[in-house]
Amino acid sequence: MTADAWDRCDAPRKLLEWVRRRGSDRRFRLFACAFWRWAEANDGEPPPAAARALQFAESWAESGVPPDGYPAGFPGWHPLLARTGFDAASWSVRGSPACGRAWIGEAEQAQQLALIREVFGNPFRRLALAPAWQSETVLALARGIYADRAFDRLPILADALQDAGCADADALAHCRGPEPHVRGCWVVDMVLGKE
Repeated sequence: MTADAWDRCDAPRKLLEWVRRRGSDRRFRLFACAFWRWAEANDGEPPPAAARALQFAESWAESGVPPDGYPAGFPGWHPLLARTGFDAASWSVRGSPACGRAWIGEAEQAQQLALIREVFGNPFRRLALAPAWQSETVLALARGIYADRAFDRLPILADALQDAGCADADALAHCRGPEPHVRGCWVVDMVLGKE
């Protein structure tokens, strides 16, 4: 695969397979969380059990350890609760009858493609973070965006990165772009040193 092929690929499973050995458990799990958060919101107000499962899975992604217990009131198995982050992501792109999505349609695939690119970036256009880009302002903005899920502040982060000397068109365009932005955003993670 090439950088252009990555950008043009319309098969979420192919993209996930490509990053399988390059992505961290955290990134795969955060992709799965982002997809199911979107799916639940797209279906209306997420039921409390689904919200607890999302919180459980995100906590697992961030700590690397599954929280104690099983999400209260959550019926049966769900991709979010898979043993590995890759399994959570892989089952998410396949669909799961246990969670009411036995099939994945065009809208779901389009969202999955956008989210994979949001979380993993383009692995063929890796950006090396220059220490000068981690100014106090940049770090404070990135921490706030991450903690508060304040992705509407990403264009401000792009401006701060540019002021700190970043001229990378992909990173700046990503922050200013309309993509769905979620926890695990490759630019915010790069700034914060998260894998």
